[in-house]
Amino acid sequence: MAKRPKLFWDHWNREHIKKYQVAVEEVEEAYENSFAEIASYKGRKLYFGKAKNGRLIAVAVSFGKQSGPYPVSVRPMNKKERQLYYEKN
Repeated sequence: MAKRPKLFWDHWNREHIKKYQVAVEEVEEAYENSFAEIASYKGRKLYFGKAKNGRLIAVAVSFGKQSGPYPVSVRPMNKKERQLYYEKN
């Protein structure tokens, strides 16, 4: 699988992910190792992946004005998303 483009981080999205107690490193690992992606609203994509520490994370990424994919929201996967992960792995 080809390596994904590096995520673009700024002060806003670094602070925003703290809401769910998810570290930047976990987001990058889950994004890079995502097992599924779906189209979302406003041209965004939602990636589902696993961090090295085992956390299952959903990452919403925007492809707008910034120089790379911009994580606008991250959170632990919900029950339905975790079931999908376990079915595929």
